[in-house]
Amino acid sequence: MIGASIAVRDGTHFDVDILRSSESIIGQVIGRCIVYLSIFLVALIFIAFGWSFAKFGYDQNSELTGMNMVFIHIAWPIAGFTWVLFILEKFYDDIKLISKNKEIGNGAV
Repeated sequence: MIGASIAVRDGTHFDVDILRSSESIIGQVIGRCIVYLSIFLVALIFIAFGWSFAKFGYDQNSELTGMNMVFIHIAWPIAGFTWVLFILEKFYDDIKLISKNKEIGNGAV
């Protein structure tokens, strides 16, 4: 789950190209935002159901180590939380890119 969080942050997570790649910056940003929205929705699912999963793990102990299973199960909601943070950062960066592109298009520097 740490690797998945890093991949979301770095943009190295896998994605499937279902949309045609665009020549314009706006089209590229819209395509990325569709991917970001999908990841965001999965992150919310990880948070919601991961919290229940972690509470379930709290009531269990590993037979092998004796360790409480919450330490393993908590990875899912934490991953979802970090994905939300990183996706919001990416949305923000793309909004800045669009606004900068509009300024350049209007002749402003």
